[in-house]
Formats: sequence, structure tokens, C-alpha cells
Amino acid sequence: MSSAKPEYNWLWCDDNQKVTDWFLSEPDRHEYAFFYSSFINAANRTWLISIDTKPRAKKLPAHELFILDCLCKKPIPAAMLIEALKKYNKYIGGTKGDLKGKGLIKFKDDAPDIRAIRDGEKELYHLIAKYHKKHGDTRFEDTENEDREDAEAAPTEAANKNGKRPITFELAIVGGKKNDEDEDMA
Repeated sequence: MSSAKPEYNWLWCDDNQKVTDWFLSEPDRHEYAFFYSSFINAANRTWLISIDTKPRAKKLPAHELFILDCLCKKPIPAAMLIEALKKYNKYIGGTKGDLKGKGLIKFKDDAPDIRAIRDGEKELYHLIAKYHKKHGDTRFEDTENEDREDAEAAPTEAANKNGKRPITFELAIVGGKKNDEDEDMA
């Protein structure tokens, strides 16, 4: 039987193994897939609240402000991410607490698969990169258009913000020389 440690990914951290060692040493923790998915959902919610420009936008509590600071680092220092994960674990109440199963990664009783976690992580990164690019910050490069490692994870059709597929129309060419093929379109 192998005693190799699992290799977990943690956002865009500079030392995933250090964060994994901390996570595995925690006595009061959920399974990785549940905990990390919940953290990504909470981080996404925190990010969306932070960029909301409406006058009645919510104010963020201290642990969410710390998560926000982490999200704006590229790469995130391992010690800083560990601190954010500790605060989040305390906030949700460890294993007695409520996980966030709504958001980028949806789950209930069954643990989300790794592909769904990676897709949620990439979507969060793209939201942050897009914001930074819009505001002239070059620390984050949006890799949305680059080839993905997992070709199956790439969407087959574009979707709008509501998740609905766009309606496409075919338009006939108006004007010019009329060919026999175009007669049925007239």
C-alpha cells in the first residue's frame, strides 16, 4: 500500500504542497472536494460583492476581506492562503458547519468531481482576471482563450450571463449578382 500524500491544488497558490500539508493536519475538517468547493463558492460570492458598485452593496466581514486580499495576489503566498482557509474553516464551524453548495460549483450530498472543481476554479480566476484587465492591472493574465488541459472541460457553445445559449440567425446576402442557388431564398 502506498503512503504517498495526495496532491491537491489550491487556487493559484505558490506552494500547493505546503497548503495540502496544513489541510491534512487539520483535525476538524471536511473532505477536500467539499471543503475546497465550498471555499471557491464563498470566494466567488465575496468577489462579486466586492466589485458591486451599487450604493446598497453589502459590507464584507473581516474574514471575507482577507479572502479578497488573497484573491488579488498572483501567486497567492501559501502562508496567506492557509490563514484564509483557517478563517473560512472557523467561519463555517469546521465539520459541524454548513458548506456552501451553491455558486460556481454546485453540490449537495455527493462530493463534486475534480473536473467540476477545476472548472469552478478557472471561472473564478477568469472573473478576477477580467476585472484586473479592465482596470489596467497586468498581474493577472486571462487564460480563457488559451488551450485548456482538459479538452472535455471546454464548453461546446458560448453562453450568456444567464447560462442560456445565444440565438443565432442566418442572413441572406442582399444585393450583388443573383445566382441560381439564391433563387430559393428570394
